[in-house]
Amino acid sequence: MREETNKRVKAALEGHLAPSDLTDEEHEIWADVFMQQMANPTPAEGAFFAERRRKGLGVGHDEGGSFVHASNQ
Repeated sequence: MREETNKRVKAALEGHLAPSDLTDEEHEIWADVFMQQMANPTPAEGAFFAERRRKGLGVGHDEGGSFVHASNQ
């Protein structure tokens, strides 16, 4: 990745630059990295959502696709 491309993609990933302002090449790189990051929650994110589930907060889908409140499960 070119140095300037790397800087711009990093800025977009950190929220300092809108992804729509990236070139097509940069946006493709950004999308790949973004999807990888979203697929792997950090330990802090895991703990946050575990605590929400423990408290019965949040809404999701059951196996049939119906909306369920965490305390309904």
